[in-house]
Amino acid sequence: MTGDGAEVIAIIRAGANVNARNRYGETALMLAAEAQGDTECMRALISGGADLGWALIYAAGSGNVNKVRVLIDAGAESNPECLLCAAFNGHNECVAALMNGGADVDVALMLAAKGSPPSPGTGPTLVASFRGRFASRSTTHIYANAVKVLIAGGANVNLKYADDETALILAAKDNHGDHVRGNSESLEALIAAGADVNVMNVFGDTALGIATKKALNGLSRTVEVLIAAGADVNVNTPLMTAVANRNDKCVKALVAAGANVNFAIKGGVTPLMAAVAAGCLLYTSDAADEEDSV
Repeated sequence: MTGDGAEVIAIIRAGANVNARNRYGETALMLAAEAQGDTECMRALISGGADLGWALIYAAGSGNVNKVRVLIDAGAESNPECLLCAAFNGHNECVAALMNGGADVDVALMLAAKGSPPSPGTGPTLVASFRGRFASRSTTHIYANAVKVLIAGGANVNLKYADDETALILAAKDNHGDHVRGNSESLEALIAAGADVNVMNVFGDTALGIATKKALNGLSRTVEVLIAAGADVNVNTPLMTAVANRNDKCVKALVAAGANVNFAIKGGVTPLMAAVAAGCLLYTSDAADEEDSV
């Protein structure tokens, strides 16, 4: 061994604590995994007893597939969070290597669709460098890019997770970063890959119903995407939700897409009655015209 690897071994033999952490909770192996260069430094640290820990998530995010393979061969767990980090940056080779190492692409898709951060989520900030890297980029694009990469990697877009929620429903619910009304870019990618736009979770919610609830001010892009993709506008009455939100733009979009303006919920209340009760005079005349024409 030559170069940096030999120097690292010399320092370790001199008594250096190979698993010491900096203020961010990072070890030398984590930093070596992310740094540019070959794998010699990493190999030296591993042979010196370095804890593999979350080093793989750093290698995955940096895009160095050789480092990813070294860590997997050394016994590092190829988990969905690592896969998500690789997908964030479009490192397809790393995605393939992690999947070959056992990472679950379907769980990674779930994390990307719901906007989960690329970190263990507890303990020290092990991915501070990733946060800095993403700071200047739209989180909408970051997560949507990950969704696209994971779909290309073979993720099942219609797999049901907890509460029978699919990636499409999770993307519609996403509240993170700059996509507080859902991630429409992720929705478009999932729909293009064959996601069922009318699937319901155990609570009877569809992606359109959720998107309508979240569209508090105006017509959100998520609602537009789902309507254009053929989402059923009469399942669980998203029109009533839009009326309750006093959202005339959503109401008009749903009516234009075929929402039943005469559907009555419990107590015989129709959307028109609810609109009048809510004082939503901006669109009651339009709804009345619809009822008269039926």
